Amino acid sequence: KATMGVIERNGTYEQLGSITTPTLIVVGDEDAATPYSKSERMHFAIKSSKFAVIKRAGHTATVEEPEQVNTVISKFLECCV
Repeated sequence: KATMGVIERNGTYEQLGSITTPTLIVVGDEDAATPYSKSERMHFAIKSSKFAVIKRAGHTATVEEPEQVNTVISKFLECCV
């Protein structure tokens, strides 16, 4: 059911331009589910968003490379809070 929900849901790309909250896009450089190109597209659609690539990580970067993810999030929060 969860997989079908993702497959059948409406896209939200058109709504990204209305986001005004500080936003960090994080992608693993080995992410097959949401590859770099899709993440970069989201980044360009959200004004003033920040973009970070986690080395040696796939879709579960927080599990695969937690130290890198924590560093990226800490820097983002220092900048935006």
